[in-house]
Formats: sequence, structure tokens, C-alpha cells
Amino acid sequence: MGVQAQNSENLVLITLDGFRWQELFRGASEELILTEPENEKASSEKFRYREKLMPFMWGVIASEGFIAGNQDCGSIVRVQNRFGFSYPGYNELLTGKRDLRIHSNRKKWNPNRNVLEVINSEEQYKGKVSVHSTWDAMPYIINAKRSKIKVYSSQQDEHKRKERKGLFTNDSLTYVSALASLKKNESKVVYISFDATDEKAHRAEYGNYLEAANRIDTYIESLWVYCQSDSNYKDKTTFLITTDHGRGYSKKWSEHGLLVSGSKNIWLAGIGPAVIKAGEMENEKPIYQNQIAAALLNVLGIKKKLPKTAGKSPKRLLSAR
Repeated sequence: MGVQAQNSENLVLITLDGFRWQELFRGASEELILTEPENEKASSEKFRYREKLMPFMWGVIASEGFIAGNQDCGSIVRVQNRFGFSYPGYNELLTGKRDLRIHSNRKKWNPNRNVLEVINSEEQYKGKVSVHSTWDAMPYIINAKRSKIKVYSSQQDEHKRKERKGLFTNDSLTYVSALASLKKNESKVVYISFDATDEKAHRAEYGNYLEAANRIDTYIESLWVYCQSDSNYKDKTTFLITTDHGRGYSKKWSEHGLLVSGSKNIWLAGIGPAVIKAGEMENEKPIYQNQIAAALLNVLGIKKKLPKTAGKSPKRLLSAR
């Protein structure tokens, strides 16, 4: 699986809300393309191959980092919470544990301390942690009121997009906010939460769902290229990329939740000095969403521990100082 890497000074965590492992690893589904209106099939057809859908993921990350979660190859990444939708998923991702109290997407302050708060408590990262999210529930999930972490939500700034006559999507505003934070050297740890994949999926707009994923791939590429061009971040920054939940199979592809099979199947990718060059992973021990919070600490070489109930870092993917 390659030579073990070193710790990272900076970290970028990125999520694509509700983006299925099937499209990431297989490209566009022939079955689902056939359900599209005739005038929309062509836009979906161009993403039949995964390299066309996610060119940066498969052209760069697959060769310089790792991508886990291709169940066709025996690589499993799953959520541990029972619900299979967003708030419980983001809570598990960021705190390392399930919480039965979080059983809806209602905007309520998260009672659980998250890993970004742990990082922000370190002298080196104090005030250098920021969150850039499309979904306006993220300030509640992060508990910005308690954590004092800077959280930007583009849905809350939707009037700006409307003023620009639709030239910008909410995800693009999220991307612009994150990039600006990096360019100003305001952040050493950045969490970017994109939402258009889930939004289009809920509308059962398969072609637009694919377009959203493709567009986010270009955002990730741009962020990586920028980091590699700036001496503050070059060769000192690790990216981890994942999703909050999976989706159903076949005709139920647009659905997810407690009663929808497939909702717990997710994926994880990484690139940078703190991850090994494993490429597309095969026949590996399962990775769970509740392990990712500990992995973020591992990436930065932070020795502080999460609660005992939190998952342990998958150290075969990451290095420890």
C-alpha cells in the first residue's frame, strides 16, 4: 500500500452531500440514464465513465492518494448511525460517534463537541479553523454559538446569488468563500460542505446530480492547485473528501434514510503529505464514518483524544507523528 507519509500542517475536509459510491466508482448508471427525458440524456451520457465525471479524483487523487469505498472491489466505507441522512451523518463524521438524540435535520444546536473544536483549542490552530457550507443547518451542526468557529453558509447569503441574476449557485459561493479564506491565509484547517448533489438527487434530476458532482470535482481541483502554488500550503496540506450518507439503489436512487437500503454506504478519498499512495483500494478492512474525526487529528499530529466512544483512526491510511 505504499510508503507511510508524514503529518500535515494544514487540512482541508470536503463533503459532497449524498453523493453515491456507485457514480464515483462506476460513472453514470445506464439504467438511470434511460429514465431521463430524451432531451436530457446526452448530458448524462457524457459522464458514463468515471474519469469523465470526476477527472481530478481519478486523474490525480487516484495516483497520488487513496480512494476507498468501491464495493465492487471489496472496499467498504459505511456510516455507523442508524438513520442514513444528513444531520446524524455530519454529527458522526465530526464527533466520531453516533447520537440517538440527533434523529432529524431540524436546526438545533448540536450538544456534542466536534473535532474542529478540539483542533481549534490547539495554540497552533486557534482562530485558524473555518467552515464553509452550502446548507444553512451547518452552523447548528458545528454549534457555532458554543464552538466560536467561523461558519459561512451560502444559503444564508442566497440574496447575493439572486442579485447576480443566477450567475452563481450556492455551491459556487461556498467554494469562493473557502478559496478566499485560503488566499488570505486566514485558515489552516478548512471544512467545505457542498450540497448540490443531494439537492438535485432529491428532485430525481439525475443529469443535474451528475453535473453537480462534476462541478464540485473542478472546485476540489482548483483548491488543490491553489494550495500547491502557495508557500503557506504547498506540500503541507492534506485533503480528505467524503460524504455524509449514501442513497438507495435503482429506482430508489434519489431516496435515503432509515428504511432505504444503501443509505449507509459511503466513500472516502485523500491526498497530501499525511496520506499514503494506495490508489483505488481493494479487499480492505471496512472503514467507518465514526473513524474520520480521529483521522483528522492524526493528519495534523494532534495527540488529544476524542471521547472513548468515538471511532479510532484508520492508521493504515494515515501516518502518526
